[in-house]
Amino acid sequence: MDESDVVITSLGPVPSVIDAAIQVMESKTRKICEHFVVMRLKNDVDPQQEAEMLDVLWSLQFHFDTILALSIGKLVKEKEGWTHALHIRFESKEAWDAYLNHPILKETEIHCQQWLQDVMSIGFEADVDNHAESIHQNGKSFENGTLEHVLCMEIRADTSPEQLREMEEAVGGMPGELGPSIIVQFTRGPIINASNCHFTYALMARLTSGDALKQYVDHPYHQKISNSKVRSICSTALSFDYVVDARSRKRKGIYGAQ
Repeated sequence: MDESDVVITSLGPVPSVIDAAIQVMESKTRKICEHFVVMRLKNDVDPQQEAEMLDVLWSLQFHFDTILALSIGKLVKEKEGWTHALHIRFESKEAWDAYLNHPILKETEIHCQQWLQDVMSIGFEADVDNHAESIHQNGKSFENGTLEHVLCMEIRADTSPEQLREMEEAVGGMPGELGPSIIVQFTRGPIINASNCHFTYALMARLTSGDALKQYVDHPYHQKISNSKVRSICSTALSFDYVVDARSRKRKGIYGAQ
C-alpha cells in the first residue's frame, strides 16, 4: 500500500450519526409534539375543587423531563359544554408516547375523574424555530402570550392531496400576514393521536391578548383563507380559546424561575 492509498483511506465519509447531529444544530426549525386535552367539568364542582384539579394537572410537568412547555386554563367561552383545556409540548413523538403510557398519567386521570364529566384529546407533530425561547415557550417574547387559540378540524374524506396542500400553505401564512403583535407562536399539523373525537387536523396560535383574538378572527387574511381554503374541505370543526394561567408564563424552565 503506497502513500496515496493511505491518504484516500483516511478521507472517508463523515459517519452518518455525525451528519445527523450537524444537520440538527444547523436546522432553523425542529420537530415537537403538541398534546391537547379538552375537559368538561362536572356541574357540582366548586371553585376550590377546580383549583385543586388545575394544580394536579399543572404538576404533571415536574414528573416528565421531556415536557418542553405546559399551559392550562379555563375556556373564555364554553363550547359544546367543554370548560377547560390543557396543552403539553413534548420534545419528540417517542416522549409523547411514553407519557401516554406512563403510570403517573394513569394515576392522574383516575384522580381527576371525580371532577370531570368528559375528556377529549388530540395531538400532532409540528415545526418550531430551533431556539430555546421558541421551543420552551419561555422568555421575554412569550411574556405577552396570554391566550391560546386552538382549532380542530375533520377533513373531508374526498379532499384531494392538492386541496390539503393548498390549505396547509394558506394556514402556514398566518403568522407572516398577521404579525407578532397578534400571534406570538403558531403551530399546525395532521392529528396523529386522538381520543373521543374524529378530528384529523389542528392548529394552535398563542395570541398576545383577548383583544388580539378578535383581530385574529376578523383579519382579512384569516377571513379569506377560512372561506376559500378551510371550510370547503372541512366537515366538522371545534375551536376553543383559553387564558393561559399566569403560572404558565412563570414556569421554572431553562431560564430558571421567571
